[in-house]
Amino acid sequence: MQTPIIRISDLLEHVNPTVLILDIEGAEVDLLPDRLPAGLRLIMVELHTPDIGDEATASVVNTIMSQGFTLKHLRAQTWAFER
Repeated sequence: MQTPIIRISDLLEHVNPTVLILDIEGAEVDLLPDRLPAGLRLIMVELHTPDIGDEATASVVNTIMSQGFTLKHLRAQTWAFER
């Protein structure tokens, strides 16, 4: 039996969410799409900086903030962005 695979960018385009919560154990840099849906208003992401490093963390944060999001909350490894 095969499990169907869908890219997260395709899923986000199809669903068009207003909230996105990511806790994917260090894979954020690989899975976060470069273009986020226009209807997205809130992103909560747990970034595992000790595992992925400062450069990857900065890449994820820059990808999010470059699309009009601002950091609203940061506690431990959980970041909340809003636009």
